[in-house]
Amino acid sequence: RREARADILDTPVLPGSIVKAVALVTALEDGVIRAGSEHVCRRTVTAGGQTFVCAHPDLKRALSPAEALAYSCNDFFVSLAPRLSRGSLNRTRLAAGLPPIAANTPLAPALVGLAGPRTSPRALIDVLARLAGAGKDQPVPMTAATRAVLLDGLRGAADYGTASALKA
Repeated sequence: RREARADILDTPVLPGSIVKAVALVTALEDGVIRAGSEHVCRRTVTAGGQTFVCAHPDLKRALSPAEALAYSCNDFFVSLAPRLSRGSLNRTRLAAGLPPIAANTPLAPALVGLAGPRTSPRALIDVLARLAGAGKDQPVPMTAATRAVLLDGLRGAADYGTASALKA
């Protein structure tokens, strides 16, 4: 967070997979999915004319929501687009410190962080802290059950998922 490379940390970028945590919280809080929900990754999915490919290993079994976050499963999050309310998503985004997704922005690519407002990496660090309930800022409101799934997914990302290079 205190890195001296402001040219990197303060340059707005598409948020990428970090916003999957926002989508997960919204989907759980709205009852679109439950902690015990399962999703079989199709590996490649097309939504709104865009194709999304999953880079995680093919586990040959369904993923839980926490595992989908840990593995950054594009298919899981794209599958939420038709069921997730843009208004609810934007309320969670605002609580986390992100700008809302505009009405003309396709939701599927926005859920995987490949469309929508650009945000600085420094701000994304704060978003994760608010979601996790860490740091000085007001945490994003959610039930204890939702926070448990979120934290399980974030831990999984570092232990075995897409952020495992950062485990140490």
